[in-house]
Amino acid sequence: MTIRRVPEDFRVIEVLAPRALARLGVRTPRSKWGVYQITKTKLTTPDVAQRLAKLVGCPAGKVGWAGLKDKYAVTTQVMSVPAVQTLPERVEGVGFSGELMGWSEDELCAASIAGNRFEIVVRDLSKHAAEAMASRLATLRDSDGEVWMVNYYGEQRFTSARHGKGFAGEKLIRGDFDGALRLLIGTPARKDSPTRHEFSRAAANLWGKWSELLAVFPKCPERRAIEALAAGKSVVEAFTSLPYLDQQMAVEAYQSHLWNRSAERLVRSIARAEQVLIAADAYGEIAFAPLESNWRNEMLPVPAHDVDMSRLMPEVQRAVDAALRDVGVTLEQLRIKEVRRPAFSTVGRPLCMRVADLELSAIERDDMTTGSRYKRAIKFRLGTGSYATVVLRAIGQ
Repeated sequence: MTIRRVPEDFRVIEVLAPRALARLGVRTPRSKWGVYQITKTKLTTPDVAQRLAKLVGCPAGKVGWAGLKDKYAVTTQVMSVPAVQTLPERVEGVGFSGELMGWSEDELCAASIAGNRFEIVVRDLSKHAAEAMASRLATLRDSDGEVWMVNYYGEQRFTSARHGKGFAGEKLIRGDFDGALRLLIGTPARKDSPTRHEFSRAAANLWGKWSELLAVFPKCPERRAIEALAAGKSVVEAFTSLPYLDQQMAVEAYQSHLWNRSAERLVRSIARAEQVLIAADAYGEIAFAPLESNWRNEMLPVPAHDVDMSRLMPEVQRAVDAALRDVGVTLEQLRIKEVRRPAFSTVGRPLCMRVADLELSAIERDDMTTGSRYKRAIKFRLGTGSYATVVLRAIGQ
């Protein structure tokens, strides 16, 4: 199975929330933001924001967006820029283009979109795997034809652990800041960017030899951690020298992993065993099954020390307890004592996601693969915070 043989195999289109769409219109004296619809490929969202800022003549930090979109895909998203005197109707640069949709009083943020539409081509399938996509999907459809799936976090959430050596967040709760720092900047991964590949390999080879490492470490935000160590500062100070987003994502990645484990335990306990579908995941098995409709509105807490277990349903309590036992931690341990932030804090995440407008194409020969291999296309729409890769896992890909 291959996804993203070419960027055009993975298309994502943002769907504006009704309120944001209603407030988009012609320019008025109250318009503070111009809103562009941008289509990009082989660029990150921040990359495009910087290039758009140059084209319209505003600081990069003033470009707003609703969500980060994949680099290796064809993605369409909205971006807002300050309503300067004139804005071009069309913008274009290497890897992106866009059109001015209209004007708004509001800067774009996460609440500005209702979700995303996906169009994905899955290639290099055996005939059996291609047929299994439809059979697994049939298992998950309810009597009304709707498809609901467990709302697992996708592998994109675990970028800081993609090297397969563990979670920095787990090191942090045990007070092992050296181990956490090493996982974050000193452990190479196959899909690292060129800059990250350069500094993670150097750090892996010269860890502990801070002056030598500093001499070869490239100029990038992560360099500040090595500068702190070379100056004789503690590993805690070095960790807090990392970009704050990296620090927070180390915590959130581990919490997301624990949430997935809790959800997997819960599904196995409440679903009929013969209807449970297992999917392989780089971070452990995940389970899918058709669930009773009363579970569709259930919120499963993201594990943290401040979860009030007494407010949870008994089935949820048992699932969370079992998931934490599996990894050898307790809720009380989910805190970082040495720093005020980043911090473990709970939020509720919907247990289920609705996969709307789902269409699965007929099986076709894969024109990009030799031999008897096949492809299928799948289209669907998800709400914000849900992952298309989880849908693919559910149907066996």
